[in-house]
Formats: sequence, structure tokens, C-alpha cells
Amino acid sequence: MKFFVQYASAITLLAVSSLFTWYEGSAIREHPYEWPYTAFFSQKIHGEVLTVSDISVWDHFVYAAKFSPLFPSLMIISIGYLLCLTGIIVFRNSERKMGIFHSVSSVMYGVLSFLLTDPSTTGGTVFMGIFSVLTIIHIILAVWTFMKKNMRTVTE
Repeated sequence: MKFFVQYASAITLLAVSSLFTWYEGSAIREHPYEWPYTAFFSQKIHGEVLTVSDISVWDHFVYAAKFSPLFPSLMIISIGYLLCLTGIIVFRNSERKMGIFHSVSSVMYGVLSFLLTDPSTTGGTVFMGIFSVLTIIHIILAVWTFMKKNMRTVTE
């Protein structure tokens, strides 16, 4: 039951923050000078973006992440929490697998943080910070899990 409440809360936060992100990102339609730099998905679908109707819904999320990072940050945090909670549930019977899960997660977040090194927008800076903190958290959890396992082995 305790996992159900946590999942429900995280999914609700993800849904609400997604709606707010989509709304905030709709400002891309009013800023055509940003289309070459921010309409990544539209350029992949349509080639050059010439009109508002060429803008993809996914580009709203990119624009919001670059210029209004509060709700996109909440999305990333809730997704990260859902992934971590899933890992805890799936690997709760194996400390070794739990340690590996946290190690892989720390590498994943570390790579994402590295990709955002030297960001040019506020959102890039915020996301680099979030991914860096998540990297550190998962490193600590991995070390703690492996140490807990080794301490248990020593005392037995």
C-alpha cells in the first residue's frame, strides 16, 4: 500500500507538471526567432519550420525546458522518482542487484549532466544541476547498498 500511494503521488505530479509544461511551452508559437534553435522535433518532421502550424507539440516541452524550467524540472524529478521506486520494488530482495541498479542510474544521470555541460539557457543550467544531484544521490545509494551488504557478510 505504501508503494501505491507513492506511485499515485508521483504519477499525479508528472501529469500536472506535464500539462503546465505544455502550456508554458506554447509560447514558442509567439517567438518565431526561436524556431531554428528550439523547434527540434518540428525540424525533424517537416524540415524547415515556416509557420505556426509546423510546430510540433513536443517542441512545447523543449521550449519550456529551455526558458521556463520549473515544471519541466518537476517532470524530471517525478520520472526519476518513479524509476527509483520501481528499482526498489523490483530489486528489494537482492542487495547486489540494487547496488548495480543505483550504479547504472548514477552513470545514466552523470552522462545526462555531462551532455548539459556549459549550458546556454536557464533551463540547461537547472537541468545540469538536477542531473548532477541525482548522480550524487545514486552514487551514495550504491555505496551505501554495497557497504551494507559487505557489513552484513562480515558480521555473519
